[in-house]
Amino acid sequence: MLQNCRFWSCDSPRYQDTNDYKFSARFYFPCGIVWRLDILPPYKDKRAMKLKSSLIAACVVLSTLTACGGGGGSGSGSNGSVTTPADNPSSFSQTDSVVGTGTLANATNIVGIRYSAWLYSASAADHKGAKIDNNLTSATPYVFTLGSGVVLKGLDQGVTGMKIGGQRTLIIPASLALGSTGSTTVPPNSGMVFDVQLTDVQALAEAPAFGVADTVVGTGATATTGATANVKYSAYLYSSVATDHKGILVDTNTTATTNFSFKLGSGQVISGFDQGVTGMKVGGKRNVTMPSTLAYGSTGSGAIPGNSGMVFTIELISVQ
Repeated sequence: MLQNCRFWSCDSPRYQDTNDYKFSARFYFPCGIVWRLDILPPYKDKRAMKLKSSLIAACVVLSTLTACGGGGGSGSGSNGSVTTPADNPSSFSQTDSVVGTGTLANATNIVGIRYSAWLYSASAADHKGAKIDNNLTSATPYVFTLGSGVVLKGLDQGVTGMKIGGQRTLIIPASLALGSTGSTTVPPNSGMVFDVQLTDVQALAEAPAFGVADTVVGTGATATTGATANVKYSAYLYSSVATDHKGILVDTNTTATTNFSFKLGSGQVISGFDQGVTGMKVGGKRNVTMPSTLAYGSTGSGAIPGNSGMVFTIELISVQ
């Protein structure tokens, strides 16, 4: 996807040195890719971050940026610019291929989706032109809050009213997508087509208090302040409805080839994560529940809304 695509420019990183510890930056490439640099949960330190690429999130800032979009497709030239003439549907439409039977996605709910995105084609039978982006193989769904303005208006409109398990095709006119500005991979006044599957719906919830629960008690070395802990983890939004309080999965490294490593008591990670790992023994597994004050605060981070409680499942692999 990055062939013939060299780094072009970057907006200024933003780091808020408070208890919220939020750092983010976007990098723009002439081929149209926008890379968003976000803190890797559970890091709060700007020294350790990961890159995330998302067409639907990056396009939010289109009013101030001239480049936005995902990888190229069949309509791209050798320099990454789109040569296909723009097509634009006359109106928004949605078609359910599978009607979900789970929880209804209402305005202000937090939702998780799997999606694929194409340029709109007036001549194609299914109106799917050049493919732009998808997250079908990602370890986690794409998570956002309905009505918050963080995604394309047409996508927000199309997901609202779906039920978990539902699959829907959205045909979105340019006025509800990238408008007259477009990007280097999305021509101005271009419509878009999304295939969306709704995987998760939950309300914003604050964890009542910090707590730990061991599912496996380790027998190895103890994780103490000053030691380096190497862990596998999964991060969930706190749910007041779920029995185990695990809501939408927002991050995990359980399938990664390397462990997540940090020094206990050094301030490298959010307070609740540091507290939760301290005292574990190698081989142990623990569920850690924390309020937002010990997590990402009122600001949030990436897919994590502000004032969100969190639940982490943690396995302590080794201590150094």
